[in-house]
Amino acid sequence: MIQNPEFQRNTWLELTPQRMMVVPVFLVVILLLCYTTLSGHRAHMTAAIVSLAGFGAFTILWGSFQVSQALVLEVNSNTWEFQRMSSVDPWQMSWGKIFGSTIFHWYGGLLCLIAYLVTALAAGWSQILYTTQLMLGIAVLVQAFSFLATLLTLRKRSELKVRRIGLVRISLLFLVAYSLGNSFFSVSRTVANSSVNWHSFVFPTRQFILASLYVFVLWGLLGAYRVMRKELMYQNAPWVWIGFVLFVMAYASGFLNNIQTLIPKHSTGTIRQEFIHSATFYSKFLLSFGIGALLSYSVTFLEPKDPVVFRRWFHAFRAQRWGKLLQITPAWVYTLIITFLALAVVLFYPLHLPKGDMIVSKAKLGFLSCGLFLLRDIGVIVLLSFSMRPQRADMMATLYLVLFWGMLPSLVIAAKGQEILFVLLPSFDGSLIKAVIPPLVQVVIVFLLCRSRWQETFAKQALDSQP
Repeated sequence: MIQNPEFQRNTWLELTPQRMMVVPVFLVVILLLCYTTLSGHRAHMTAAIVSLAGFGAFTILWGSFQVSQALVLEVNSNTWEFQRMSSVDPWQMSWGKIFGSTIFHWYGGLLCLIAYLVTALAAGWSQILYTTQLMLGIAVLVQAFSFLATLLTLRKRSELKVRRIGLVRISLLFLVAYSLGNSFFSVSRTVANSSVNWHSFVFPTRQFILASLYVFVLWGLLGAYRVMRKELMYQNAPWVWIGFVLFVMAYASGFLNNIQTLIPKHSTGTIRQEFIHSATFYSKFLLSFGIGALLSYSVTFLEPKDPVVFRRWFHAFRAQRWGKLLQITPAWVYTLIITFLALAVVLFYPLHLPKGDMIVSKAKLGFLSCGLFLLRDIGVIVLLSFSMRPQRADMMATLYLVLFWGMLPSLVIAAKGQEILFVLLPSFDGSLIKAVIPPLVQVVIVFLLCRSRWQETFAKQALDSQP
């Protein structure tokens, strides 16, 4: 990484002698203030808390803002296009941007971290190493995802968002960082000797938290690298994204190990053990379907939906160039496929509830209705991207989804028209007509509208152009 030209450039810009002198002087003054106003154990404890807060301020808050703002400034100063045409490869560019633009913040943060280690040892604190590893992981995670979010915004080429991203991001990152830090430290104080049951494997809670944190750090860095590849006009194979979706599903469902824990104790004696295992397996796929739906919405909004991509996909399909077809297929398509595979397991898995098979049948129809409404919503987002003003497509799609899921159902309920609510929301009353027909009709209508919009605007160009 030292030989990385992008990292070297940022280091020369960020690590000036004046800045490197100011930070240790400021830190020493703060620590002296703690030790002159307090004494003994209280002084050590206060100095440790202040040092740890300084690390968070430097790396989590200021660092995450800087890694985002550095790219924004390059775009707004019209230097980003020159960097894209340089010989720096995506891996060097990603690492150079993430750790080069924040090298000064890591310099200040590590000085604060050293001060924390010394003062915490003097205060006799336990779990100092765990806290250090936790804070380092949170800092890299927030910086990596901040850079990833900026890259995704940049790829959509929304100048309004790029220019106004700073103030919104720093506010959101402050809330995220505070919530993460408060949650992790609260958990650390209460789970010193506890364990986590994940996919029937038992792990010490603190080690599990650290392992989970650093796995998501790796995913964040890998995601930034892959989006940078797309920005530098490289093609990505879909396997990493597919692996991420499957990982998130498997990770979240791992905490559903024994459905018996969700059943009141007085009723467990009447439930067969095989049902408990069956229901646990079923609940894992049901949760995976929900996670897949959330990821489908997210990636559909985040990913560019340029009609040129659809034309390239059309030509690759006609030419039977399957390798290229896999590369240019949008990520939301793969996410939808995985989500509906999880839904297929939910629908066809033979779950038999004691004295309640009718409840299971109703629930399965309701889940099928949810899947169809999901397909309708994704179709609406794609349809609006085919408009003549695609820059505002995501905003209009958000308004339509708020209308479909919030305003119209509220209006129907206010008018006491609950009997027609199944047209707008998934139905769980067990009626095939109510649960399936309305969303299926809406899916067909959206598909026909997409096809019509494509034929009106893009089909002629797609047929005349060469692959």
